[in-house]
Amino acid sequence: MSVAFSRFHLDFETAVKSIFNRSLSRAGLVLLFSSGAILLLTAAQGKEGRITQIVQDVKVLAPHVAARPAHLNDNVTDGSAVHTGADSRAELSFADLTITRVGAN
Repeated sequence: MSVAFSRFHLDFETAVKSIFNRSLSRAGLVLLFSSGAILLLTAAQGKEGRITQIVQDVKVLAPHVAARPAHLNDNVTDGSAVHTGADSRAELSFADLTITRVGAN
């Protein structure tokens, strides 16, 4: 009777460890992928600014699109540019609270 109980106990313990290890592995993978998604979103947000101040002649140049006059709260995405004319300037704010000021160029 004792041998049968010991064998049952070992089988049960092995099954519990197996389930626990698989659950732990799944939780680790979920955490890894979630962290990666958050990092990608954060990186994407860090590359997008918003125009918060315009003085005189400021234009936004987006890839494959003609330059257009900038407006307050316009988004400036990765690959875009801001062009300021003579005696002009612009201010861009980013999600990480960084502010960039651009003078005449």
